[in-house]
Amino acid sequence: MKKLLSAISLILFGIPANAELASVYACQYTRSSGFYFEEGQWNSVSFVVREPFFLKTDGEKITSVGDLAPEFMSCTISNIYRYHQCGDQFGNTVFFNPGNLRGGASYLNGATSDSEDHRDDVFVEMFICEAM
Repeated sequence: MKKLLSAISLILFGIPANAELASVYACQYTRSSGFYFEEGQWNSVSFVVREPFFLKTDGEKITSVGDLAPEFMSCTISNIYRYHQCGDQFGNTVFFNPGNLRGGASYLNGATSDSEDHRDDVFVEMFICEAM
């Protein structure tokens, strides 16, 4: 299995999985919960957990292959807790702690919709990772 993950890492990111400068992780969601909009009101729901994905940290930048949010435009590393926090122009955020290999993602854009008929789901997901 480790050889397979190393080969996938090399193909997807162009670096060996065991390279010292590379920070590549195989991740999977553990929970997904949020709200969906129906008949003029928000309703709580547990969503189906999405497919696993690969996460790469490079300095402050986070990129992913798989079913995480799109490329995040703005990332910082917390001075206090040393986790990565990233966001995009649509209100999506990702937090990832390389120390304990845990993270979370939130998707909040649907909460700001002007539409009274349809709004995108609003949700938060937790994930765990394994260093490659």
